Amino acid sequence: ECLARNRAAFLASEPSNYHTATTSVIHDILYPGPRGAKKRFLVAKRKQEQYLLKEQRGMKLATLATIAIRDVEQVFLQKFREQLQDTKRFENYEQKLDRDEENKKIIERKKNLQDTLSELTERIDGLFLTLQSPKLEQDERDEFIAERHKLLRRREAVRSELTIQSPVQVYLRYKDLIEKMSAYWERYPFEDRQALIALLVKQVSLEPLSHHFMKMTIEWKEFPSDVGIIWRRHADSMSWEPEEDQILSDMYPTEPAQALLQALPRRTWSSILSRANQLQIRRLKKPGGVSRKDLSVEDVQIAEYCDIALENLGEALFTQWV
Repeated sequence: ECLARNRAAFLASEPSNYHTATTSVIHDILYPGPRGAKKRFLVAKRKQEQYLLKEQRGMKLATLATIAIRDVEQVFLQKFREQLQDTKRFENYEQKLDRDEENKKIIERKKNLQDTLSELTERIDGLFLTLQSPKLEQDERDEFIAERHKLLRRREAVRSELTIQSPVQVYLRYKDLIEKMSAYWERYPFEDRQALIALLVKQVSLEPLSHHFMKMTIEWKEFPSDVGIIWRRHADSMSWEPEEDQILSDMYPTEPAQALLQALPRRTWSSILSRANQLQIRRLKKPGGVSRKDLSVEDVQIAEYCDIALENLGEALFTQWV
C-alpha cells in the first residue's frame, strides 16, 4: 500500500517512466532527480546491472549518467541503517502515522468494507431461507441460486480487501525489530525490507552532477532529508557534442592542457586525449601540467565545494553526506 501510494502521488505531479523490476529494495521509490526535472527517465538494465539516467532532447534520448544498481543500494543502506540505529527518532512514530491522512482513509475504508460485509451476509442468509420454500418454481430456484453464488463471491472479495493494513499497523509490526534490522538486515525477507523502507521513506532521487559525481537525496516521511555526494568508481562515457568537437579541433593542437580542460569542463584529460585520437587531431605541444587525468573541471569544483579531499577519490566507491 505504501509503495502504491508513493508511485501514484509522484506520477500525479512528476514525469517518470516505466523501468524493469530489480532486486533492489528501493527500486520502486527511486526517481531521476531533482524533483521537477523535465523529460528525465530512470532505466534499469538487468544484464549490465546498472541504472541509466536519460533525458529527452528533441528526437534523441541522451544518457546523462550511469551507476551500478549495487552501488545505489549500498549507498542508500549505509545511511538507512545509521538512521535505524537512532531509535529515539522513532519514539511515538505511530502517533505521527495515526494523524496521517492516508491512515485515516484506510480506517474509513475498512469501516465501509465491514458494513458491506454485514449487508452481504444478511442477503446471503435471506436467499438461503428463500430457497427452503417448496413453492419455488425451478426457474426461480435457479435464479436465486445464481444470485446467492454471486453474493458469496463478492463477500469473499470484500473479506480479502479487509486484510489491508494501515500504516500504523505496518509500523507496529516492525517497531520492535527496527534496531535489530540494522544488524540482521539481509536475513529478513525481501518484501519485509521493501515494506519498511516504503513506510519510512517518501522517495529516493539520483541527480548527475559531473563526470564522476552524483547526488542522492533520501526524503524521509517525518525527518529532514539526507543528501549524499557519490563518487562513482566508473565514470560515464558521454557522447561528444558537435560544439565540443569544434573546441577540441581549434584548441588541441596548440593550447595548454589546463585551457582545454576549462573550455571542456565536463571532460577529463583522458577523455580529451581519447577523442583527439579518434578524430586524428595531432598535438603540436606537449600535454603537460595535468596531475589527475581522471578528473574534469566540474569534478574538481564539486569536490572543493563539498570539501572532499581529492586523494580520497580513486577506484573505490566513495560517498560523503552533507
